[in-house]
Amino acid sequence: MAKPKLIYALAKVIIAAAWADGEIAHDEINSLKDLLFRLPNLEARDWATLEIYTDSPIDADERARLVEELITAMATRADKKLETSLRPRKKSHRKSRPRSKMPTLALLAGLAD
Repeated sequence: MAKPKLIYALAKVIIAAAWADGEIAHDEINSLKDLLFRLPNLEARDWATLEIYTDSPIDADERARLVEELITAMATRADKKLETSLRPRKKSHRKSRPRSKMPTLALLAGLAD
């Protein structure tokens, strides 16, 4: 099972990703909370901070900082697999297919086990 620090950092990144378009709709908040409730090892004070993140927009600089915080919290081989899916890929000059989010979501689900 992932460490509490990693789970907390992951929860903040999940919320930050939801803010990427500049807003979070009511149904998105409900979906976020449903997903976050599945993450283990979150304490009451963590939830209080996460509530602040869901209430206030997160800009691009803060999102990047939160991703770096998450990457720093990763220590195990399984954690590192998640890291490779979080790092931005270098742009290629050739046409590429849209990437599926499913592998990343599968890795996120694995952290809750």
